[in-house]
Amino acid sequence: MKPRCGFVEDAAWSYIVDSSDVDNANYQLATSLTLPSTNFLDFSMVVAGFTVNSAGVESSDASAPIREISSTATATRRRLLRPRRYAMKANDHVLTFTGVNQTLNLLPSNAIRRFPRYIIHAGTGALTVNPAPGDTVEGLASGTLNPGDRMVLMPSS
Repeated sequence: MKPRCGFVEDAAWSYIVDSSDVDNANYQLATSLTLPSTNFLDFSMVVAGFTVNSAGVESSDASAPIREISSTATATRRRLLRPRRYAMKANDHVLTFTGVNQTLNLLPSNAIRRFPRYIIHAGTGALTVNPAPGDTVEGLASGTLNPGDRMVLMPSS
């Protein structure tokens, strides 16, 4: 069986993704699936699970388990950044650094409320992450990301 999940509920389930094959024929055993959803950061969605048999027949909407996943509905700010130095703004949520040898100056930890902040190093050279005065990055005075690295800043409460 190949589970399929619809993420954005509308008349035609506008976004659908297939998971890997699952060979769990016993409905009484739990099965865990990982589905790509990184393009839905800070997005409210309804998730439904469908199965597709070996003949390609998909289960009906009526038999699909549905779960609403509510995340923040506020406007998120995604930025592609090339400047050498950047000071994080309160409404920055996903920062993708695409330059060479860049520096990010973080907000104070108490300003990172309710939302995780995602930092992605898609550039070259080092990305130096400097905390606000009095804060640390994993206990250090600053942190360094290499190309391809990611960092998630979690809210304190």
